[in-house]
Amino acid sequence: MISAEGLIGFKLQALVNNPSRTRDLDDIRALLRVQRGKLNMTEVREYFALFDRKEWLDELLAQSPVKNPDRGAEPLAGGHVVSIPLAGKGDLSGWMELMEAVEALCRENRVRFTS
Repeated sequence: MISAEGLIGFKLQALVNNPSRTRDLDDIRALLRVQRGKLNMTEVREYFALFDRKEWLDELLAQSPVKNPDRGAEPLAGGHVVSIPLAGKGDLSGWMELMEAVEALCRENRVRFTS
């Protein structure tokens, strides 16, 4: 299973390799917006640094307000967000939140998953 951070990294790589893939940029924006308080921003920053696009991340973060800052994410100086684990959340909560983001992206792309 891929993490939200890994998905951002893959989409960033695709966009850097082919700048006409603007849909990947939209997907990165959506993931940052939906998963903002839950992302490992150190990992995300490493991906952007790897592709020499640190400025892009700063711009994207400035454009993406924290979705629910009172649900366990605390903004720090410079717009960074640190995720604080919430008590009482089950083991699958992170996976479920990631799936919500994936489903939101799929709705935007008109892709459906069936079981």
